[in-house]
Formats: sequence, C-alpha cells, structure tokens
Amino acid sequence: MQYIFPKITKKEVLVLTLYLLLTILVSWPIFANITHVFAHINGTGDPYQFLWFLWWPGYSIFTLHSSPYTTNFLYYPYGANFSYNYLDSPISSLISFPFQQISLTFSYNVIFILGFLLSAFFMYLLAMHLTEDTYASFIAGAIFSFSAVNIAHSFIFLNFTSTEWIPLFILSFLLSIKRRKLRYIVLAAFSLVLASFMGDIEQGIMLFLFVLLFCYFTYFSSSRKLINLKTISIIFEILLLSFLIGLPFIFPLINGIIHSNSLSLAATSSSLSANEAWSNDLLSFFLPSYFNGLFNQLASKYYPTLMPYGFYWEGVSYIGYSVILLSIFGIYSDIKSTKFKNTMVWASIGIIFAMLSLGPLIHINGNVTMIPGPYILYRIIPIFNLIREPGRFDIMFSLCLAILAAFGLRSLLSKVNSVKKKTIYTAIISSIVLLECAGIPLTSSFTNTFYTNTAIPEAYSLMNHTINSSVLFLPTAPDQSYQSAIAMYYQTEFNVPIIGGYTTRSTPLQDFYIYSIPLVSTYSIENLSSYGSYPIKENLTKPTLILLSRYNISYISVLSNLYNATVLKNLTSTLSNMLGSPIYTGNSTILFKVPEKVHTQQPPSNITAFISGEWVPEFAVCSNCLNESGFWWVASGSSISIYSPTNDPIIMNSSILSLDNSTISIYNNGILTSNQRVNVLSTKYTTEIPVRSGYNNLTIVINNSNQDSQTLAFRNITLSKLTK
Repeated sequence: MQYIFPKITKKEVLVLTLYLLLTILVSWPIFANITHVFAHINGTGDPYQFLWFLWWPGYSIFTLHSSPYTTNFLYYPYGANFSYNYLDSPISSLISFPFQQISLTFSYNVIFILGFLLSAFFMYLLAMHLTEDTYASFIAGAIFSFSAVNIAHSFIFLNFTSTEWIPLFILSFLLSIKRRKLRYIVLAAFSLVLASFMGDIEQGIMLFLFVLLFCYFTYFSSSRKLINLKTISIIFEILLLSFLIGLPFIFPLINGIIHSNSLSLAATSSSLSANEAWSNDLLSFFLPSYFNGLFNQLASKYYPTLMPYGFYWEGVSYIGYSVILLSIFGIYSDIKSTKFKNTMVWASIGIIFAMLSLGPLIHINGNVTMIPGPYILYRIIPIFNLIREPGRFDIMFSLCLAILAAFGLRSLLSKVNSVKKKTIYTAIISSIVLLECAGIPLTSSFTNTFYTNTAIPEAYSLMNHTINSSVLFLPTAPDQSYQSAIAMYYQTEFNVPIIGGYTTRSTPLQDFYIYSIPLVSTYSIENLSSYGSYPIKENLTKPTLILLSRYNISYISVLSNLYNATVLKNLTSTLSNMLGSPIYTGNSTILFKVPEKVHTQQPPSNITAFISGEWVPEFAVCSNCLNESGFWWVASGSSISIYSPTNDPIIMNSSILSLDNSTISIYNNGILTSNQRVNVLSTKYTTEIPVRSGYNNLTIVINNSNQDSQTLAFRNITLSKLTK
C-alpha cells in the first residue's frame, strides 16, 4: 500500500532521531556552544543582519508597540521602511521570539538546527511517498538536507537554512492532485507560505516554477492522466489559500510595489553582469565545496578561479560522486523496469534547474563563454526574475537528485533480504555522502574560520541613554556590510537607534547621508586602503560637533579591531580631543560618551556648507585625481550637510568635468529637489535647491552609463541665496 502522509509511526520517530544526531554531527561547534556561537564567515555581514531581523519584529511589537515594517532604529533619523525592503524571514522572527529570552544567538541556532533537521525529515517523507522504501528515503533526506549547496547557503543566509518547507510543499501538492483531499490542499498552502516567509520569497517562486514544470513533464509521461481540469483547479485553490494565509506578509510587499521606487530596489544588482557574478561554474558541480570541513584547504585553491567575484557561498554546486552514481543507477534501473515511468519527470525537472543555475552565459573554470543558458530568457520574465542569483536554483536541483538517488538505492537493495545488511549498506552510503558534502569530521581550522562567538562587548551594557538619542559606530558605511551589520547586532543589547545600518537594498539617502559627518568619512573603513587620509582642508571639529548634535548622538563606538594601529591612534586622539577620554576600552571596542554641552552647539548665522568642495569621499576617489587641487570627485553619490537660516532657496554653483553624459539628482532629506542632465566635458553647473530653515542634508547621486568608474567631478562649489 502506498505510503500516505501524515502517518507518523515509531519508525518515523527513529528516523527523526537519526537525523537529529546527524545534524548535531554536522554542526557540532554550535551544539557545544549553542547560546553564543553561530555559523558565520568572518568579515561577512548577512548572518549578523539575520540576527537583527530575528530580534526586531518581537521588540517592535511587544516593547515599542509599533509596526515592525517601519523603524528609525536604522538610518537614524530618517529610518527604514520594510514595505520597500522586506523583512527577511518574518515567520522565523515570530517562532524564535520565545527562545530569544535565553539569548538571541540561541534563537538563531534553533532556526538553524530545525532547518537541517526538518529538511531531512520532510525529504524522507516525500521520498517515502515516491519509493515506499525506508532505506532509500533515509538517504534522500540526508542528501537533500546535508548537501554542499544547503550547507554553503546556511553559513550566510538563515532564510536559506529553512528549506524544509520545499519538500513538504511538494509532498502535499502531489497528495492534493492524487488524493484530492482538503487537508492536503491546506497543508500545501501553509507550506508555500512558510517556504516564502520563513524561507525566502525566492523559494516560493521556485516552487511555483516547479509546479509548472511538473505539470508540463507529467503531461508528456505515462502519468498524463494526473494533469486535467481538476488538477488546474486544485493548483488555483492552493494559490488562493496561500495568498489569504500569507496576506499579513504579502501586503507589505504589495505596498512596496505600489509606492516609491521599491521595484527598482527589489531588482538591485539584477543586471546581466550581476547575474553572471552569482552563477554557477560548470566545474563547481564536480569539485568539493569551499565549505567542506575536510576539503576546505583544497577548495580554497580553485574557488578564486571558479568564483572570481568572491561570493563563494553562491557558487557551490557540488553534487557528490556517490550521489551521481546512485542517481544514474536509479534512472538506469527505472528505464529497465518501468520504461522511465518513475524518474523521467524528476530527471527532467532537475536538468532544467541545473541549467538555470549556470546563469545567462555558461562559466567554465572561471571563464565566461558565449554559450547562453536558459536563464538568459528567464531573467526577462516579470516576478520570476526576482531570483537574480542563478546559483540558488541548486536547491531544487539537489532535491531532484535526492529523489533519483533514492530510486537508485532502492534498486541496489532490492535483492538484499537481510535487514541488518540493508542497514549497514545504508549507513556506509550515508557516511560517504556526509564526507563528500559536509566534510565530517570537521577540522579545527575549519571550525575557527566558519563559526563565530557572538559575545557582545561589556561596553554596550554601560550605556545610559536619553530620549531620542542615537549611537554612531566607526567605521560605518552601508556599502560595507560587516561593520554596519555587527553594529545592528550590538544594538540588540542597548536598544537605541544607530546612524546608518545595513538592509541589503537601500536608498541613496540611506547610503550617503552619514558621509555628511566629516568624522565618518575621514575614518571610513576604506581608510585602511592605500589612499591614506582624505584631503579635507577645513577643521573637522566644529562641523562634526554640530552634526553630532543634529543627529542626537549620545555615544560613539569605535570597532577598534577593524582599524590598523596608525589609523586607530589618529581616530582615538581626535575623539579624545573633542569628547574627552573614552569610558570603555576593550579588545574590540572603544566607547566614547558625547558630553551634554555638545548638544548645545550654536548653528552658524549664514548659509554654511559643513563639507567644502575640498572634501573627497574615499570610495569615490581615483588615485590620479588627488593632484587636481579643489576637485571633489563623485562616483555614485555623496552628501553635503548645510545650514540655512531661512526657507529661501539656495543656488549651488560649481565648475564641473564630466567624462560621460550624466544626470545629477539632488535629494534634500530624502526628497528629490533637482534632476539635471549634464553633457560630456561640461564646464558650468548651476541648480536651485529648495531648503528649509535649519539643517539640510543634500544627497547627490550621479547616474551615467558607466556606474563603476569615476566619470564626474565638481570643483569650487559655492552656495548662495536665491536673489529675487
């Protein structure tokens, strides 16, 4: 009799227990230190960002009694709107809230562990439905959950650890169209919502694509009778019910699409070159993962070639030779016994997803060929093209391989009558799979590199804040994810807004307003580069103190471990002269308190640009430009903070050099006030800027045909009142 979910017996409990033991083995450093160690690659910000995303919804709802979709806790005082930049894994945030009472890291690890455990178990149930073989199904669960792809993504993206809802959706979808029971339709709808909002919206899109491919290939198979009007009706019922269940999470996305330029924010880095950067290399299917505990040292030699852009976690697609052999044998046996009845659909779907993962143009050994892949057409399909990282289709490819391998093992064990021998053979094959994909046992060097202690420095428990105060971290920059993301994590300890932030996709205002503070720009993380100090000719103290007051900054935290000794010495000396001695000095943090007298700084009496035309933001400097006296070079944006005693408009004049036709857009406190086209080799630039009485933050954004080069420069900037 065919296995029908949800029939949970003692056998399933045993299987779940075995998967738990494997999960402990794969992530042992976490289990040994579950409250203060998590999977994280040193220098990357996304895992810290996910810690914040777990914390924020619960804190906003239960402490602040406000919507989690808007906040001024990031990018203070302007804030962030998560209707435009969706909260990652909002369901995970709600599920993890009770565990946060132990520690935020503990709650993160609960989601992390459940992802592996349930991915294996639900994959087992799916394979059991298809193969009706316990041993084959156990292997399928191990292959899918502990695949090199799943492990690589889990070190960066908590939402892509939660892949368990993918096999559960597919199982309930299959049961829906075969058994036509309401409970399976409801389960499919809930699974789709969980895959989209505990996993990621990209997983929801992949599952919808899976349904289309399944119906297409099934129609041309011996099971074509499954695809009929009733099946189409059930699919629509699942989608409609999913929409209704997921409405609390879908509505902010719809709101983001309707308002502002959120569609363009969601499609950030969706250019052809960006798609190429996130694509799989053909050889990576056959070379051990960079995140393999045994073969990491070997993989580190060829991954810079396979993934020259450095996103190693997106380029992992290693299948495992044991899985390849089992899959091939499964297809071969099925062709012989049932004329390809059981495996044709899964093999076909797997090939499509594997080809999509190769991106718009095929990569071979780090070289981009001119051979197009199907993704070159996929990327122009609206909504579907939200998956801008082709390599993530590996998730579905590994699921199909797990099913094919299950059929292979079932065929291999079909002539073995001894339960003991079947158990031994399954244990051996499982060990080989774990060795190839996870690299168990983990080496000590691997553990030290890929797992991080999340202890928060004592400094942040010493803070005593006033109402509407904020904290400035140095260095800070939204385009440098690590320092801003770790500042967000530390924020969960002191619960006060911070200047800047990191939300993956951000607006020009959020990106550049922090640079209006000279102290931020002078000691940005880029100062560790060969450029040295910025060519700022004015005295930093006065404008910095005024802007500290403007942004209500009560503390400045220096992440000292991110600076070299020389820059750190200069920075601490500057801060000590302005603010007095630090109140805390530790191995990774130096904390300064901003005196109350700073907040009584008197504004200037005339129109004043705190940052003159001599100031150069480091990220926009070209090395051969510094000899041009008076130039302010701009690549993609910068900020000037000005003070105006009245509401009268201001005229901005400057000399300008453009190496390309460009559009200069100026935002005042986030509102577009000027949008002017300039031609190649322009010499004069004049624009009228509406201002309000008091402080104004002008964010200048340059749009041109070559965003990666410094193609526009200002010189001799002057600001004056509009004469009527």
